[in-house]
Amino acid sequence: MRRLSALVFLYLFSSAAFCQQYDIQFKAKNFKNNPEGLKFALEKIKEGDTHIQNGEFQAALPFFLSADSVNPNCADLNVKIGVCYLNSTIKNKCLRYFEKAHQIQTSILTHYRESKRMSYFMGRGYQLNYQWDSAIMEYNLALKKPKKQEVKEINKYIDECNNGKALMATPVKTRLENMGTVINCPFNDTHPLLTADGNEIVFTSQRESNTSTTVDPQTGLYTDDIYISQYVNGQWSLVEGLEPPVNTIDDDESLYLTPDGKTLYIWRYTRGSDIYCTHYGSKGWSDPVPLSDSINSIYSETSMCLSPDGKTIFFTSDRPGGFGGKDIYTAKLGADSTWGSPVNLGGVVNTEYDEEGVYMNPDGKTLYFSSRGHSTMGGFDIFMTVRDSNGSWSEPKNLGYPINTPDDDVYFSVSSGGRFGYISRVTDSNMLDIYRVSMDAYMPPEWVYKGTITDSANGMKLKVAMDFTDKGNSAKSPFGDDTINGEYSLTMMANHQYTIKLHATGYKDFSTDISVPDTTTFREIDRNIVMVKLPPVPKMSDTCVPALTIIMHRFEGDVKDSGVVINAISKMNSGICLKNMQFAVQVGAFKSLKKFDYARYGIKKSDVHKFDYYYNPVGPTDTVTHITVGSFTTYEEAKDYKEKLIKKGLKDAFIVGFCDEKLVDLKHLIHP
Repeated sequence: MRRLSALVFLYLFSSAAFCQQYDIQFKAKNFKNNPEGLKFALEKIKEGDTHIQNGEFQAALPFFLSADSVNPNCADLNVKIGVCYLNSTIKNKCLRYFEKAHQIQTSILTHYRESKRMSYFMGRGYQLNYQWDSAIMEYNLALKKPKKQEVKEINKYIDECNNGKALMATPVKTRLENMGTVINCPFNDTHPLLTADGNEIVFTSQRESNTSTTVDPQTGLYTDDIYISQYVNGQWSLVEGLEPPVNTIDDDESLYLTPDGKTLYIWRYTRGSDIYCTHYGSKGWSDPVPLSDSINSIYSETSMCLSPDGKTIFFTSDRPGGFGGKDIYTAKLGADSTWGSPVNLGGVVNTEYDEEGVYMNPDGKTLYFSSRGHSTMGGFDIFMTVRDSNGSWSEPKNLGYPINTPDDDVYFSVSSGGRFGYISRVTDSNMLDIYRVSMDAYMPPEWVYKGTITDSANGMKLKVAMDFTDKGNSAKSPFGDDTINGEYSLTMMANHQYTIKLHATGYKDFSTDISVPDTTTFREIDRNIVMVKLPPVPKMSDTCVPALTIIMHRFEGDVKDSGVVINAISKMNSGICLKNMQFAVQVGAFKSLKKFDYARYGIKKSDVHKFDYYYNPVGPTDTVTHITVGSFTTYEEAKDYKEKLIKKGLKDAFIVGFCDEKLVDLKHLIHP
């Protein structure tokens, strides 16, 4: 049952609240020529009053409208119709009936003093129709000699009107697009959720279905069920209701869909409002099971989402110990795959009023939620808060007009890239439709480069090493540190220059420079990269391979496993001949040897060799001049000489190979 405002209840059921002697009241003396009409109207008013006392406003509305068709000139009936609209999906329609009641009142005898109760209703109607100044004027009239419990509520409405004026003065540049008649129907469609690839949408609808055949007395609509549609060949497929056991004869609402579309969290009313989970498998959707008692309680849990890694849950609950109403809580997934104890998100985010409809942006740090507190312009507004590196949440920011309205704006979700939002909005047909919202105005000034990395010949995705460098601050992820499996996504900030380099064994290296202008707005740029395979390198001739016993003797001290040596030989190319290779000790890479102290290290100039590049048997070479000393048949001999040089101060000395005037990288030679 929807909770009535104390003011609303008082206004509706105080005796003769508005029907003064000059109203056309539903009495026999006013219907001498239409007694049947009077009887019909009184019966409808009685039925409507019963529904209102039970909090069933939408169920009451058609009865009051029927009575209104007999006599539209009773202030009391007009107020009741207005209050029904005020507690419906189409709240803004209340103004027409409140204004009618107001006109009837002002036509009464001049000594009649207009009730402050009428000013309250007029204020609500004006606020819901963006008439901020008129609403504030009426609210101030309602505050004349108010009761104590009235002051806080009305003052909050005045604050909301001021917020609305400020937000509408600086509207957000955005675009709302109706998702179309394939998704939306003549009934309410809400709670939209999309998979990461954007090819599947799950949502809640109050349309008639196999499991939704009865009308909810509170809403006058069918119960909520969950529906799904796929985006195929550029258009959405006909929606299908999820089969039992997901959809039932009672209300079932979609809350959160994992990025892969395989796990769906839903809302059901059992011992209270609880959260359930169902998984999609070979046999369809599993029987939904409630979350653990650390999340669900005897109180109401009404919305939830997960962090991108699935290890943190955010949910709303009105359990005791919060800041008031429903608050947002969070919990961590333990090593045993159970949720830990919930923690209130704190007073920066939560207010004394209700928070609802929580949703985490795929960036893992931006949390969207709806609130009746903060700087709302009326009802629930959608806010965003960002978690910093210390885990603290920023002051919530109102998403602004036209995304937010004076009505309830709730159950907002975003696409995987964060560029589009999805929300329900009242249409001209007086029902809620799902809309897609452009989020460019909320996106940072950056480019997102993304795409695939494939073989140019066969189109197969490649595993590559990426070197992504910001030239401005030299921030870099070097080869080998950032392994990409055929797909990549890179974020580039405005007024920055970047270099992308890719390396894959056996392929020509890829490199490109990208400059992002300082005037840029958010853009997603699809760029698929193809890499060209290098021509095959001739293998080392068998005549260049000594007997295995000889090789093991020569490399003694470096490697003990003959299997390692055999594997290395199989990958060596014709650029090297093991029979001719000698060992030496590299003492450094110098621009000039003029200041090198030969005597200090006991080195004869005749023993020094200069090589202009390294030879890498399994990859690219370099082009730096390297200085080596000595010529040894075995690794062990070179190792002894290296130790002597280290003792004399050449601490960076290490062993290399050389043959045919080529310096050989032993690390890649033996351990390719």
